[in-house]
Formats: sequence, C-alpha cells, structure tokens
Amino acid sequence: MQPDVIIIATGGQPREPDIPGIKNRKVVTAWDILRNPEKITGKRIAVLGGNLIGCETAAYLAEQGNHVMVIKRRQSVAEDMEPINQHVLLKRLRNIKWK
Repeated sequence: MQPDVIIIATGGQPREPDIPGIKNRKVVTAWDILRNPEKITGKRIAVLGGNLIGCETAAYLAEQGNHVMVIKRRQSVAEDMEPINQHVLLKRLRNIKWK
C-alpha cells in the first residue's frame, strides 16, 4: 500500500506493538489524529486495529477524503462494541465513498 501515514489504533490505552518501524515518524496513534487532525500529511493511510477505535478513526479519515486501509488480526471488525452501536458504525463504513 505504501501509506503516507500509519495509525496505531490498538485500544483505549494506546499500546505500542512490537513491530519493525514502530518508531518511524509516520506512525502515530489514533488519539493523536483525533486530537490533532492536522498531523495527517498524506492521503494514503493504514490503520492498525479493527475494533472501535480503529474503525471510528478509519471512518473519520475516509470521510475527510483519504484512502484508508484497516489492518486487523480477527475475521470481523468492531467486535468490542455493543451490537446496536456496531450496526450503526458498520452502516456508516458501508456508506462512505471509499477511494
């Protein structure tokens, strides 16, 4: 994908996964982006984490016109949400004009 930015979206308390390149200046947390959206300097973004924080961040970034890819470990997304909230989020994700 060659993303311009990589977003770590691994939970309510950001944790740093033990993966090569994690200290790269292109890697930020979801909280960084949601607090300071100007930190996004590119249009191609990889979001690591497919639960609530990752999906909400991906939706926000896609709605801003970015090309977003969510990378997750599990089969489904937003597993940590209440079913009704998960339904609303998944509907939101389906309705985004993904680039």
